[in-house]
Amino acid sequence: MRNNFLDLSKVKTHCSCFMQRHARFTGFAISIFTFLLLFSCSSGGEKADEALESDAATDITVSRQQFAEAGMELSGIKDTIFHTFIKGTGFVDVPAGNRVVSGSYYGGKVAQIMVITGERVNKGEVLYIIENPAFLDMQQAYLETAGQLRNLNAAYERQKALIGENVASQKDFLQSETDYLAAEARLNALGQKLKLMQIDPEKLTAENLSAQLKMRAPITASVSKIMVTPGQWLNPETEAMELINNDIIWVRLSIYEKDLPMVKTGQNVWLNLVENTSKVFEGMVESIGRTVDRQNRFSEVIVPIRHNHTSVLIPGMYVSGNIAVDNYEVRCLPEEAVVDIDGTHYGLLLINETADEYHFQKIELFTGQTMFGLTGLTRATKLPKDARFLSKGAFQLIQEQG
Repeated sequence: MRNNFLDLSKVKTHCSCFMQRHARFTGFAISIFTFLLLFSCSSGGEKADEALESDAATDITVSRQQFAEAGMELSGIKDTIFHTFIKGTGFVDVPAGNRVVSGSYYGGKVAQIMVITGERVNKGEVLYIIENPAFLDMQQAYLETAGQLRNLNAAYERQKALIGENVASQKDFLQSETDYLAAEARLNALGQKLKLMQIDPEKLTAENLSAQLKMRAPITASVSKIMVTPGQWLNPETEAMELINNDIIWVRLSIYEKDLPMVKTGQNVWLNLVENTSKVFEGMVESIGRTVDRQNRFSEVIVPIRHNHTSVLIPGMYVSGNIAVDNYEVRCLPEEAVVDIDGTHYGLLLINETADEYHFQKIELFTGQTMFGLTGLTRATKLPKDARFLSKGAFQLIQEQG
């Protein structure tokens, strides 16, 4: 019985020691868990308060030789002005006075076309020639009337002198005056018709009568369309050529009714071709339409282009435009300095440089609008004003670093 008792005591002793060790281990484990939990909460709260989050383990070193050979560049944070835009679409056009359609007041056959589409012509230069034997009749009538007028003028002056001496009758004087004035009126009318035929009546003589009319350019412009062919009969109502002077180019933008109250004359506009968005043109709102299209609910805004882009912009081209209706200040970086990785934006901040190396740290950036090659930063106040970032070359380094 004693041996059995002793054995039982040993068992109790071992159990007691095990329970004491287990209790100490459990208490230690609970303390560690509590510490980790509190540290995790504290760390998460601090991160929530930070404007910029960085990965301290991401230290990227670039030698000065690598920096130069790769064409890398550093850029600082820039304070600039961004704009709130209203968008519109439209097409390139010219002022009404810079577009002319050429034709003839008198019918005739197209004998010759002197220009080609796209050719630049000066005012008075011959565009095409039409011919009609009837043209001779009007020139002949003008010369005959001019001769008659000279005789009637002499008779009128003689009767006026005689009536002053009470030698001629009042009836003869009045008749000579009537004949003279009628001939003068007819000559003037014929002269105006010849001018419409682009014939100078002052230079017309019996020796230079012609059945051909030389149709000349009314303005200095470019030939945009040729609507006739040689041998075709040109009627007075037929359009022969279109001329456009594109020294002044503007855009007709369609702006929706809801946006019109924010549009004002003098606002800056940035435009680009619908088919080529890489090229940007600048303009300014000159006039705003006072009527709204009932069906589409938009009005027209006229935007002259500030610089001469006649080699690029052609009337009829479709464009999209952004009208700057409001301005706001923003801190920004060059667009190349901000790298988008799966929706999160990063930059390489220069943290140190030596005689041989540049040291960068990858940090998260919180971005806003991108405009004119610059990306706005929405939480830039935590960054020092003299902070410098890698602009050219940042994308490759971040991609390699992963």
